[in-house]
Amino acid sequence: MTLARKLVLFGPLVILLIIAGMLIGGAPTGEVNLTVFIISALAGLALGAPLSIWITTLIARKDRGWPLANGEHEPRDLTRS
Repeated sequence: MTLARKLVLFGPLVILLIIAGMLIGGAPTGEVNLTVFIISALAGLALGAPLSIWITTLIARKDRGWPLANGEHEPRDLTRS
């Protein structure tokens, strides 16, 4: 699986969750301005990209039915439960 595909699968979700978490954390302090938005976006990109690659790799390693790089699936052994 290519690096680009790993980023596409979970990248946007993880990045948005990090940004939203930082904005929600800053809201009670009254510090919601352009600077907080920029810092949240940079942190989301810096932390979200490697984290999404790690999540996708972990799922692909544990799930035998995960699509391979060419779009095909590994055959499952249906005789085992």
